[in-house]
Amino acid sequence: EMWMLGDQVYLARVTPTVGNIDDKTKWEFYAGGHGSAAKWVAGDVSKATPLVEFANHTGCTTMTYFAGIKKYVMSINTAHGQKQTGIFITANDHLWGR
Repeated sequence: EMWMLGDQVYLARVTPTVGNIDDKTKWEFYAGGHGSAAKWVAGDVSKATPLVEFANHTGCTTMTYFAGIKKYVMSINTAHGQKQTGIFITANDHLWGR
């Protein structure tokens, strides 16, 4: 099976310092909810909730905030067979899509 045929995308965040990157207790993982009700759990990836579920389509995924258009843009590159790939692009006002 190919690694580009994943099922879920998770969201994690950490303040980018040398010490924090290597310290798993500093990482926070999205645990569901939207807007001010969004939940984050520190240091426990097992409590993370998928941001996106798309069976056999979540390969290489990136997300960037574009201040000029005030949108989060997510790109998912996925495989379709041995020689073809597809790219899905979404844009939203919020990280969690709502």
